[in-house]
Amino acid sequence: MEIIQGVLRSVTKEDIVNGHLEIPNVVNYISSNCLKRNDDLISVHIPKSVKEIGSDAFSYCANLKTVKIDEGLEVIGMAAFAFDQSLESISFPKSLKRVEPYAFQNNFSLKKAKFGENLEYIGDETFLKCFSLQEVIIKSNKMYELESYVFENCGMLRKVELPCT
Repeated sequence: MEIIQGVLRSVTKEDIVNGHLEIPNVVNYISSNCLKRNDDLISVHIPKSVKEIGSDAFSYCANLKTVKIDEGLEVIGMAAFAFDQSLESISFPKSLKRVEPYAFQNNFSLKKAKFGENLEYIGDETFLKCFSLQEVIIKSNKMYELESYVFENCGMLRKVELPCT
């Protein structure tokens, strides 16, 4: 594992134990493309020290099923979890403020997403072609922007819950 000044730059096969990656508490940023196309990854724990996940950080991880995110994360970068076809559900910490465009596009198994009270922005096509997505819960009343085509081609989507403001 390569960590430079709090930035997780790369991960080796030896860092992933039985499919699980435990990101150390010294990491505050997961760099772009850090784990892209890592088929060894099944689950990951993102500690409270991580404030931002870079673009494409976990994209194309075909076997990624479980992502545990502690309080502290504020930004999910562009296409950070795109094309992760085994990911079924994800809950975000209350600290999350921004989800950049395409963050979860083409996650064919994703069924549910739940956002906390501080979310302010969801970018373009965040859930594009998430064919199995059925439910999205947004508890934030701080939401100021829900970009275009966020739920484009989400044919199974039955419930989007937004707070009354």
